[in-house]
Amino acid sequence: MKRKKIFIVLAVVAIIAGCGKGVPFDGAKIATVTNVKANYTTTYTYNADGAIASMKQNTGSKVTFQYNDSNVLQNNYTLGQNVSSAISYTKNAAGLVDTAQGEYLYGNYSYAFIFDGNSQITQQKNYVLGALQSTVTYTNVNKNVYKIDSNLVGSNTHFYDYYTYIPSNSNSIGVQNQGRFFLGASSANLVLSDVKIDNNLDTVDVISYRYRYDVNGFVDTLSSYHRTGQLIDSLIFTYY
Repeated sequence: MKRKKIFIVLAVVAIIAGCGKGVPFDGAKIATVTNVKANYTTTYTYNADGAIASMKQNTGSKVTFQYNDSNVLQNNYTLGQNVSSAISYTKNAAGLVDTAQGEYLYGNYSYAFIFDGNSQITQQKNYVLGALQSTVTYTNVNKNVYKIDSNLVGSNTHFYDYYTYIPSNSNSIGVQNQGRFFLGASSANLVLSDVKIDNNLDTVDVISYRYRYDVNGFVDTLSSYHRTGQLIDSLIFTYY
């Protein structure tokens, strides 16, 4: 997992997951997410306009969001009331993140983003002390992320993820459902599998995803598995 160390802003949020224009939202709003393996629950709260206000874990840590017309400030708290790290997102005219700058523990990190006409991310560049470290390129097909190419610039090493989807099931757990409109639109459908390929073009793993649904057809439980069948984790969702 070392190759994804510096992808601390979006990671794979584009897939499974007052703020300007942002992305229109019409669907389920997540209330809690319980990580079964790690044994903690995150509770989501929202502003009156539906934008994410906070994410609080029952372990004591939390994340808060502050908004103005051109900026979103994300403050990360560990145990207690002190901010341990922060990310300041600068929004473009469409209300989507254009650049981001880390603060405190993240102070050496900065980012740049590009989105397509569907408000889906197509590129993220990651910098450390102003030097480009990695570029993540997204290929979107039918409003779903089909491919992610993660390129470590210094070594010109590539890692690839190829995704398949459940075409009949809409994504009720994306970033829109978490009120993080400034991060764009998640894939339209639920991910079925993620084929991971290394720089030698060898398949290193195939992650499969299984879902259980509530009475409204929203995802109740998401479980992920290695290609060996070993459980990676399970997430349980509730909604407002």
